[in-house]
Amino acid sequence: MARILIAALLVVANLLLVHRLLLSDQGLLAYLDLKRESERVAAEVKAMEEDSRRLSDEIRWLKEGGPYLERVIRDETNFLKNDEILYIVPDEVAAQTAPLQAPKETPDGGERRPVSQAAGN
Repeated sequence: MARILIAALLVVANLLLVHRLLLSDQGLLAYLDLKRESERVAAEVKAMEEDSRRLSDEIRWLKEGGPYLERVIRDETNFLKNDEILYIVPDEVAAQTAPLQAPKETPDGGERRPVSQAAGN
């Protein structure tokens, strides 16, 4: 009878230990959850570091001026050089009409060119 009681106590103790090992707040499942969370945060930090590096490069390029700054200004504000002409065609009109030929000369006698050709100068 004593052996059965000891065996039963050992089985209960083992069940409690297995429960604690697998299912408790400090168990294997909690460890795996924390490991997944740690990997997710590490990936997020890496992405933020890459964004920070990219933004730092862009800030440096903007401070230096030059071609990058000119391109950003032209793209963001549709800034034109003195000898360029901007043609604005609404989307619905552009889809309904065939390409039109612009006059070869402006009223003041200068030559008209599309923005893409004028931008090359």
